Amino acid sequence: MKRPHPPERPLDPLPTLKLKLGIVIFAAVAVTVVAFWCGIRIGMWPSLAGVLAALLALGVVRVLARGMTSPLRDMAEATRAMARGDFSRRVAASSRDEIGVLARSFNRMAEELAENDRVRRDLVANVSHELRTPIAALQAVLENLVDGVEEADPETLATMLAQVERLGRLVQQLLDLSRLESGALPLDRRPFDVGAMLERATRDARSRAVGVRVEIAVEPSPFTLVADEERLHQVV
Repeated sequence: MKRPHPPERPLDPLPTLKLKLGIVIFAAVAVTVVAFWCGIRIGMWPSLAGVLAALLALGVVRVLARGMTSPLRDMAEATRAMARGDFSRRVAASSRDEIGVLARSFNRMAEELAENDRVRRDLVANVSHELRTPIAALQAVLENLVDGVEEADPETLATMLAQVERLGRLVQQLLDLSRLESGALPLDRRPFDVGAMLERATRDARSRAVGVRVEIAVEPSPFTLVADEERLHQVV
């Protein structure tokens, strides 16, 4: 994410907002006194000298205080954009005072929200794909049974049962969404037979890929692995 280029501000190097306000007030008073005294010295009316001194002090305050509160206005606009779903807004944070610290914290929060939104979108897309896979397999087998292409033998019914069980596991994984928000994907690591997992995955694929032959060779056999069997099944 490209950050906005912060403009040059005279008081940015100062560490605290209190010190900045003190310098601004001191400068305003000093400029007012000096400008008024100079006006009187050159023969101006006191009222005219006072007005000119005040205008000059306001100009000095405007120059010195330039940008002191602009990050707050930027944060208000960025917050409204986030409420509309736009997490790309960032705040220019060049000062070292409390407002600068707040602006940098705001930018970090915006980056985390943008990352969470990206993870949520990816999760929805992945879950949609994972749900379509067993549903398509079930639809293909049921269509074959209805059309009389296949008979309701125990192997076909076992394949359908496996797809239904897989749908149940996917629904259960949706309930773990709160764990994903913390950045940790729960893994159920257990010993399992890799050959049996591959056989189950190819059975799921055969119902959708008619005319495709898949052979499995696992060496050594049996080959036991300690991992999350369901996650590896999804990958295969």
